[in-house]
This record gives sequence, structure tokens and C-alpha cells, in this order.
Amino acid sequence: MLSFDNLLTFCFILFTLSCNFSISITQAVAYFGVAVWLIQAYRQNSERPFNLPLVWPLVIFILAAGIATIAAVDVGLSFSGFKKLSKIIIFFWVANALASTHPWKVLSDLADRFRLNKLKEYFEINIKSVRNRNPTYALMGLLILAGVFSSIIGIFQALTHSEGFWYRYGVHGSLSNLMTYAQILMLISCMGLSMVIFNPPRSRVMIWIGLAFMGLAILLTLNRQSWLGLFLAITFLLFNKKKAFSLMPVFFAILVFLLGPQTLKDRIKTMTDLKDYSVNERFLMWQAGWDILKDHPLTGCGFKCQFVIADQYPEHPILQKYTHMHNSPVQVAVDTGIIGLAAWISIWICFFMSLRRQLKNIPESSSEYAIALGSGAAVIAFLVAGMFENNFYDSEIIVLMYFIMALPFISPKISQGSTSEPSLSRPSR
Repeated sequence: MLSFDNLLTFCFILFTLSCNFSISITQAVAYFGVAVWLIQAYRQNSERPFNLPLVWPLVIFILAAGIATIAAVDVGLSFSGFKKLSKIIIFFWVANALASTHPWKVLSDLADRFRLNKLKEYFEINIKSVRNRNPTYALMGLLILAGVFSSIIGIFQALTHSEGFWYRYGVHGSLSNLMTYAQILMLISCMGLSMVIFNPPRSRVMIWIGLAFMGLAILLTLNRQSWLGLFLAITFLLFNKKKAFSLMPVFFAILVFLLGPQTLKDRIKTMTDLKDYSVNERFLMWQAGWDILKDHPLTGCGFKCQFVIADQYPEHPILQKYTHMHNSPVQVAVDTGIIGLAAWISIWICFFMSLRRQLKNIPESSSEYAIALGSGAAVIAFLVAGMFENNFYDSEIIVLMYFIMALPFISPKISQGSTSEPSLSRPSR
């Protein structure tokens, strides 16, 4: 019979496989998983409290955003943006429900049903492995696998493009937006790198090959913010492994600049060129954002307010061209004011403070340590990239970000997958 744990496991498997390809499927699976988790908690009638890490900074930010919506220049328009914050529930879903899942067992049962004996044997080996009793490791493997397939699509686009492999607009791979595509691969790469650096599995060679595919695809996007985010995330990981290793990304970047194709060299040069067209446009957007914030300092002008107030700032014609600020903190400040920005910043401060406490209680040789540091690296990459692009409002990116953020804080339930959950076909007694 199909148990709640099996349903949750299916949801997490589909979530990790679909986030590279379809936001509609990813969100639908996540919200269904949230519903299953809440129904399970109700049916168990347990007195055990919910696991709610970072609850106060997240709740305070939601309240600040709600106040900003009520005080917005266009309440209806702002409310449509405010509703997107409901994705935060994915963070708590992962923190509470993931530990009771058993991905390898479910995949083994599926392989057995379809008589895929080789796959079944592989999954059964992983079930017996102490490392893979942590369901997070299994899901990370699936996430990396999906990232590799997504990368291959991007590489194929480059190989078949009429302008050549390193054409100047970059690939968008399995998604319609190259920035989104690059940053999703960036987040997955952070998790994969942490796994092979701190707690390498038997299949480390395969993961390194997968990371090479994803790294090439990220380069092919020509997306500078994802490069910079990944660069600092790798530096963070290597610094925690051994301080001297933190110089390795610098040497690699120099090597790419010296030996790479001219397209890459030109793109790297523009990262420090204040006269570059796109860099200059970002400065113009941030100046416009500052002027808007001065007019709406406490609660901002509400979500999506630029659609309404752009005409009020003729000295900033850039507002007519773009509907966002190309910077997550600036966008949050414009939309929710100083109060909302302070609450938003507190989320990340509390995350790293909590992560530091978690790491002190985890053995450095454990898979949990690798997952926790990978989560920290992914958040660093996300925040750095968000200084040059509004990734906090990008549904594809933020859904995966909430998933990865929650991994160090999963509820300490049975990691091998419980078989005692009530069946969906009859009520528990």
C-alpha cells in the first residue's frame, strides 16, 4: 500500500529531477508534497512540534512584505507579487519531511516492477550503504544527474549554433532564460563540489565528470554573475577544506583567461569595466532604485510598483526599459522599504549563524557535514549573483534555493525511511 512516506519520497524525487526543466511541474510537486506532509502530521496526531528553523526572520519578512503590500501604490498589483512568498513553505516542507523518506528503496521497487535488474542491484547496494541511509545524499545524486542532462542540452545548443560554439549571446539550455539556467546549474554545482571535496562517494569520478559538464555549460551561458557566485562559493568550500586551497579558484580563473577563447576573455574583461554597456545600465537602475526608496523609505512602493510609477521619474528613462532593478537587495528595498530590507537581510544572517552552530555538532567526515557546507556555499553563490540580477524573485531559482537552504536543518527522524506510517487507504488507530 502507498504510505505517506512513499508519497513524500516520490515528491522529492520528482522535485529534484524537474527543477532543471519545468517550474510548473516543480511547484506542483512541491505544493502536493507540502499537502501530504501536513495531512500526515494531522493523521499522526503527534504532539511533537514542527521543526521550524529560521522561522522568525522568515515570518518577520513576510509581515514586512504584507505591510508593504497594504501600503503599496497599487495594492492589487502588489498582492500578485506578495503571493509568490508562499514558496517559503517549501523550506519548512524539506526541513520536516525529507528525513523520513527513502529514495533508494522507492527507486529499487520501481526498478523491480519494470524488471530493470541492473538498476535494482545498484539501488540495493546504495540501500545497504551507511552513507546513503541519509536520503539527502540520494536526492543530491538525482539533482546532479538532472543537472548533467540539462548541461548536455546547453552544450548541444552551442555545438549546433550557426555562430559557433562560443557565440556571444550564451546558451539557455533546458530553460527559456539563460540567467535562470546558469544559476540553477551554479546551485547544483555547489552541492556536488561539496560532496566530492568533503565526503566523496564511491562514484566520485562520475560526479567530477558531471561537474565538468555543468561547469562547461555555465561558461557557455556567458552569465557573469553565476561565474562570480560560483567562484566565491568554491573559494568558501576550499577554504573550509584547507585554507591554502582557497587560492586554487584564482589560478583556475587566470588559466581560463589566458587559454580560453576570445569570447570568454572579452566577457571576463567586462566584469571590471565600468564603461561596459550592461554594467552601466545596472548602475543606472540602482540610482533609480535609490530615488524611489527616498520617496517610499519605510515600506517601499509595493511589489511590481515600477509598472505604475516609472512615469513619475522622467530623469530615469531606464525604468521604462526594465521592470526590475537587476539587484535583489535593491529590489527588496524598493518593494518593501527599509523595514523589509532589514528583515530580508536578517534571513541570511540567521541562516549562517544557524549553519555555524550546526557544523560544530557534525563530524567533518560525515555526509551531513558535506551537505551543510554545500548548502552554505550555494547560499553564498545565490547572494553574490543576486547583487547583479534579481534572482530572489525568480521562481525557478528561489524554489531550488529554499530546498537547498533547508538541507542542514532537516528534522532528525529516521533517515532510512519509516515503514510504520499510516496507509493512505485507511485511517491510523
